Amino acid sequence: MPIENSIKMMIDKSFQDLPHEFRKNIVIPDKIYEAKPTADCPKGTRGRTAVFEILEMNKELEQVILKNPTEIEVMKIARNQGMLTMHEDALLKAFKGKIPFEEINKI
Repeated sequence: MPIENSIKMMIDKSFQDLPHEFRKNIVIPDKIYEAKPTADCPKGTRGRTAVFEILEMNKELEQVILKNPTEIEVMKIARNQGMLTMHEDALLKAFKGKIPFEEINKI
């Protein structure tokens, strides 16, 4: 399925607050994988692929947690360090054809 209009806008919005140094490495393909049902696999998917949201601890993040542990402040530091959300990790895996694109909105 080609990536067009509203899908392209959703993808761009998903990564908009990620700093450019990390965003520049994200390759958005022209087409995305769609699951196709077969006789062996009625849903068109087989197996599982995990998506992750990993927050790497460091001194800067430790200080925020000790002094001002609001979700906004923690997320601000994490994003500045390149942390991806589960949704973004799913998008990247969909770009590589590891998961069907329609599964992303289920996360």
